[in-house]
Amino acid sequence: MKRVFPLFFCVFLILSLLSALQAVGQDLTLEPSLGVSGTYNSNYAWDRSGDELDYYELNASPSLRYDYRSHLLKVNGMIQVDVLRYLEEAQLNRENQIYFLNGEYRITETYTFSGSFSYLKDSTVSATIDRSNIFEFRVLDITSTREFYEADMGLTYQLSQASNIGFAYGYEKSDFSNEVLDDSDQHSIGLLYSRQWNDRLDLFTIRTNCSQRDSEEVKSHRYNLSFDWSHQFSRAWSLEVSLGEQYWEDKPKAAEYEDKEFFRTVGRVAVRKTGVMSSGQIAYDYRNEYTDLGGTVGIHGVYFEFQKQLTRSLTLDYFSYFYWPTDTDEDDETGYVRFSRYMVFFPTLSYAMTRNVTLVLAGNYGAYSDREARRTKVWTSVIFTFP
Repeated sequence: MKRVFPLFFCVFLILSLLSALQAVGQDLTLEPSLGVSGTYNSNYAWDRSGDELDYYELNASPSLRYDYRSHLLKVNGMIQVDVLRYLEEAQLNRENQIYFLNGEYRITETYTFSGSFSYLKDSTVSATIDRSNIFEFRVLDITSTREFYEADMGLTYQLSQASNIGFAYGYEKSDFSNEVLDDSDQHSIGLLYSRQWNDRLDLFTIRTNCSQRDSEEVKSHRYNLSFDWSHQFSRAWSLEVSLGEQYWEDKPKAAEYEDKEFFRTVGRVAVRKTGVMSSGQIAYDYRNEYTDLGGTVGIHGVYFEFQKQLTRSLTLDYFSYFYWPTDTDEDDETGYVRFSRYMVFFPTLSYAMTRNVTLVLAGNYGAYSDREARRTKVWTSVIFTFP
């Protein structure tokens, strides 16, 4: 019941907000849609070569996107349910749920308040890596239902036309049905200062934040200071550079493990290209991340993203990623490899058959080199949007 209440509260909040916005004016846009897809997966549980379990999956995904914009208020979000059914493996049937809500309110000419809330219920073994948070699914070889909650809010003050300061607070919570994985909740606060110069072609930002993560295995504190710089070479090309230092305190709750304290340098470099017919980016980053098994790990990552409008109706979207951890080891109790080198290739073709019907053909190849595990997914889907 405790887990169900936040979900119903989120749905109630979103529906209440939509009703209120509809009453305010005609600036509310609603986009209901339905996606129907069929998928083949060559290795459901990321087993080692020779032990793979393949499957065929049918998926129906009704969703509702909403967007409201006025002079003072901006709100957008989505409600989606994925109904998954597996041929010959009925015990794997489930329903994934995704809810998120983002908002921004301009209090005065200089103060802006922002906030967001999201809820996700899925399975770790079949989760798709998200480009916006590539490290979200780090333990794909352990089957478990996951519930993830995230909320944050912030206040920004505009010092001048070129500079501003801001404050933010965030909360995250993860619950797993598999006891091998580590339930956790995390609080964080942060401050930033940013300034533009050189006719707004350059942006410099200083960020500092601290967080506390409490789980069944370990209690961690993280303190971070980073310096970000971005430069716009032209209307199409830009460069982003980030460099920072993190201090970590890990305090295991089991008496046989010792406390751990360390500093770690983190950073990111990205080159972006934006345009009407094509866009993309190539980037490298190094960061320290919490893991769902408890503890932390340093990760190097290189990724490439490209989108091309081939014709008026046909679009190619390609994404690839490779990461390798600073350490790889095996859990003493379960034998699971905690951190492993991983790569993924993800091409997608989308064809707009009509204004409201889109056909999608996609593939996904992923491999854990240290575990000798590989997985190929191929799927096709039809997406209907309703005006």
